[in-house]
Amino acid sequence: MTLSFRTGLTLALTLCLLSPALSQERVVLWDFETGIEGWWGNPWSGGKATVEATEGKFGRGLKGIWQDVPQQGNVVSPFLPEDAAWRQRQWPIISFWLKGDGSQTSVTLSVMRREEDGKELGYSRALPLDSTEWRRFSLDMRTFWNRESVPFSSVGLG
Repeated sequence: MTLSFRTGLTLALTLCLLSPALSQERVVLWDFETGIEGWWGNPWSGGKATVEATEGKFGRGLKGIWQDVPQQGNVVSPFLPEDAAWRQRQWPIISFWLKGDGSQTSVTLSVMRREEDGKELGYSRALPLDSTEWRRFSLDMRTFWNRESVPFSSVGLG
């Protein structure tokens, strides 16, 4: 699984999965306190997209920076471990803190998964950047948009 964010953002501290029973069991996908190695910027059609570690209210986070990008760009995560135990459990919720730039634009969180036959499916959800305050998002993955209209399932996520 990779995570991709489009347009500008600051993402805080940890990116977590929550268990289906919402018992608050958390599986940390990325703790930015340990750094941002492997994250990278991907500008579309020119310009520059970079990522950097940033300090904030919740500790260390990740900041995406776009310069002279005429369309959009991504901040892309490293691939997460293929043999991780969390891939064999259901987890419909992804949770994180996000601080926008105060603009009327949005950021899109995209999660890619690979089916048993090798086909890659993408799931995405737009989030507002209209607040410069930190906001916690706990998003139900079953509400993410999918081009193929395939319902999200996290078991065996690849």
